[in-house]
Amino acid sequence: LLTRASAIQATINYKHSDGYLSDPYKAIITVDPNQGLLSDNRPDLKDQTSLLLRYRHHLEPISASVHFDYRFYVDTWQVTSHTFELAWHQNLFGWLTIIPGARYYSQSKAEFYDTILPRVVNHRSSDFRLSPYGAVSWKVKAEASLEDLFDYRAGSRAEAFGFSGGLDLFLAFSYERYISDGAFAIKSVAAREGAHAGGHLQILAITLTGRF
Repeated sequence: LLTRASAIQATINYKHSDGYLSDPYKAIITVDPNQGLLSDNRPDLKDQTSLLLRYRHHLEPISASVHFDYRFYVDTWQVTSHTFELAWHQNLFGWLTIIPGARYYSQSKAEFYDTILPRVVNHRSSDFRLSPYGAVSWKVKAEASLEDLFDYRAGSRAEAFGFSGGLDLFLAFSYERYISDGAFAIKSVAAREGAHAGGHLQILAITLTGRF
């Protein structure tokens, strides 16, 4: 806790993978016409480390809060990424929360990634998820909290497992626009480097969650 209204959190994650990590459904083209297509072949070992920083600041006079997240990621396949996310949580009427937000992501490519192999090598992949690219997205979400729709008496045994004396429903609507391209990366990415071709998505989601 930094102040009465602000807090910061730091989390470090580490993951070690050992085994078959290639994608059997992907292939890569070689310039050698005698080789043609080669199967995806990735290293059998992968170590992943990430650092997540979260900052929250509550603005009590207007019932709002600012959320800022930063995530740094690095692995032994030479992929490094940065993620920045900023959101505003505005409470209205005590039961409705409006959340506009924006996110930026950038990553470098894996050391064995390529679109076309100039020569046959042991480790290789043309999976665009291992390519260098950046992405921007913006999102707006509305959450409605419908608490204590009806009451009931929970027994002592039920309360021991976390059951309360009522049913709460949470209804959420969200819309997100996502755009990715090699030009959005922090480090300039040329087309000849096998940059991610880019993607444009629009996502509409409706969720209903119950708690009792």
